[in-house]
Amino acid sequence: MYFDKSERLAVFIDGPELRGAMGALGVDVDFKKIYQLFEHAGHLLRITFYHIEREDDEQHSMRPLIDWLEYNGFSTVACQGREGDSPARRGNKNFLNVRLAVDALVMAEQVDHIVIFSGDAVLGPLIDALKWRGCRVSIFSTLRARPPMIADDLRRKADQLVDLADILDEITKDRAYDPPRGKRSSAKTVRSKDSAMEQ
Repeated sequence: MYFDKSERLAVFIDGPELRGAMGALGVDVDFKKIYQLFEHAGHLLRITFYHIEREDDEQHSMRPLIDWLEYNGFSTVACQGREGDSPARRGNKNFLNVRLAVDALVMAEQVDHIVIFSGDAVLGPLIDALKWRGCRVSIFSTLRARPPMIADDLRRKADQLVDLADILDEITKDRAYDPPRGKRSSAKTVRSKDSAMEQ
């Protein structure tokens, strides 16, 4: 894993993709460690967590995590989820990818290096666009899962692929998640709906 400490850095985390990758590896992510990893890797300008917001027990169980992230230096983007069949759920994941891509392109003029936690093939054109703008692009995903969590095209396009399985000691927790109390940061929550954003 290579990072230049002089680089301005932005990190974009696809929550469903990260959750799937870590679940496939049989471990739980420690977001405090992730923040510290990039805080020391370069001049961290932004770290954003994207998730699908739904009105069900799964969303309720995520609320402590989202609250903790917002109090501890992360920005969060919630894409409105819908009850329904698989196409509807996939539509919300596609919307999440679009929001992540738009935000990354906006940040491209302000940073030197962009990190994306995702292995989704649809982000290939985003990597091309970021590199055309002069950004280095690192992808964090895993090839160790069965099937692998990262698309071959995405792996080839990235300047650097960091396999999550190689850095487990740096990003996983040793005990059940217990959101500590902390001082509220300046991070904003952006709630995204199908055709509009609420900030």
